[in-house]
Amino acid sequence: MTPIPTELTLRSHMTAAWFRVLREFYKKKLLPIQLFTIGYKFRREQRLDQTHLYESLTASIVIMDREISVEDGKNVVTKILNTIGFENVKAVKKEATSKYYAPGTEHEFFVFHPQSGKWIEIGDGGLYSPVSLSNYDIPYPVWNFGMGVERAFMCLFGGDDIRKVVYPYLYEAPIFTDEEISKSIHFIKQPKTEEGKKLVELIVRKSTEYANEPTPASIAIYSGNFLGKKVEIFVSKKEGGKKLLGPAALNFIVVENGNILGLPCNQIPKDCVNTGITYIDGISNLFVHELENAIENGEEELTLEIKEVKSLSRINIDLDENVREYIELNHKRIKILGSVFVCLSAKIYNQ
Repeated sequence: MTPIPTELTLRSHMTAAWFRVLREFYKKKLLPIQLFTIGYKFRREQRLDQTHLYESLTASIVIMDREISVEDGKNVVTKILNTIGFENVKAVKKEATSKYYAPGTEHEFFVFHPQSGKWIEIGDGGLYSPVSLSNYDIPYPVWNFGMGVERAFMCLFGGDDIRKVVYPYLYEAPIFTDEEISKSIHFIKQPKTEEGKKLVELIVRKSTEYANEPTPASIAIYSGNFLGKKVEIFVSKKEGGKKLLGPAALNFIVVENGNILGLPCNQIPKDCVNTGITYIDGISNLFVHELENAIENGEEELTLEIKEVKSLSRINIDLDENVREYIELNHKRIKILGSVFVCLSAKIYNQ
């Protein structure tokens, strides 16, 4: 394709647009004329960094009156900046000025940025050059001020990088609260049916009820119809001199300061976020999921035995990948350990 040149151009500042507007306004309105607009500007020469953007929004004002001084303009700008939340403002006269400003009138305006402890330039203003105004037949002096909207937002809300304001998806580091981390924790496999979900609740309740029974033992915790089949479910342990469930089987998964931990009920810190999910919850969901598949495949028996736990996945639990990356990048821990020694089995009968 052949490029076709046009007379259109990207605007690098608002000045050129104001001259045409002011030429028409002063014929139709009484002085003083005070105008305000927000528009995009494009700066090819600027670098993309903490305080500069290639493309940004400018909030621009002009004031036209029979008489207006630099001090008048500075006072107006200071009042505007004070009103939107900047308590500390200072104007610094520029030595090298733009040609469209009258010599000695252009000033840069700085606001104090508490987070960095530095003064940051937020805008620029001055009196338009009489030569520039005469080119558009404008007979009165004009004060102009332009301010970067994104930079103002960054300074007002304590940011340290303007790129994070405009492109948070590229430059903002992920931050997840304990509450958000807890919501990302989920079962890997779950029952597909409502019957299955109810059966999980029963298995968890009965397993918890018999957790301290002495072993060896095999306790029937369910006998009845499930998905059109007669099913018996047992929780058991062959080894003698123990308890039916291991010491960690009833541990809760909690989130504390970005760490995911498995803790017994009596060791859960007050200020953590408790997911309410226990190890036996994850195991029971996996067992019933597999039971549904076994019935569908015509199988007659199912056994699920889990002894030692060293990871979330071992108890059928996972978390969202972005949260996992956040935990790893911030050197947090996923500490899910313990002896669960859970053995669930089922017998499936054709009725």
